[in-house]
Amino acid sequence: MLDIIRDSLIFDVGYLNSYALDTAGHLFVQLVREGNTDFASAYKRKEKVFVKKLQKMQEAYAD
Repeated sequence: MLDIIRDSLIFDVGYLNSYALDTAGHLFVQLVREGNTDFASAYKRKEKVFVKKLQKMQEAYAD
């Protein structure tokens, strides 16, 4: 039974670290809830923040 559980585990690093990345992993869900279909514009508005936070997170993992 433990083998089945272990073999079916999935770790989505983007989702797990979404809050460290200013909720980047939740952007699509947030847009769906708002009824907004313009993902490109929503991403573009937050792209600089996402990239900056991703770089910061990468530095933290590198240490």
